[in-house]
Amino acid sequence: MKIITFMVNNMTTLDTTTIEAAVVQAFEAAKEASRKEYDRLGGDSMSCGFAWVTVKPGTSKVARYLKAIGEGKAAYGGGIQIWNPGKLNVQNIDIKEEGAYAFARVLRAKLGIKVIVDSRLD
Repeated sequence: MKIITFMVNNMTTLDTTTIEAAVVQAFEAAKEASRKEYDRLGGDSMSCGFAWVTVKPGTSKVARYLKAIGEGKAAYGGGIQIWNPGKLNVQNIDIKEEGAYAFARVLRAKLGIKVIVDSRLD
């Protein structure tokens, strides 16, 4: 296995194992947050919409890793987008936003990268 390293904020060196662990943890956090919001709201009702995260820059090792595992697509304006990172099959925008925020928090904390959360009503 080839180890790829890169610098984050010119302080921490990360390898592919660290990136993979952080991505797995981010998806788990997104799924858990989405499920909690679903339970809190009592199901899938109210406002329909979409939520996603954008990892910038799109040329970073993390963005390339996400794309390589099939979890991201090139975003208009740069970066890699992941739609509905909580993977809960619902229409409610609040549920999807909670998952996106949880995903972003983990990647920011673990990898120190730029992750933008966005959403829109349908």
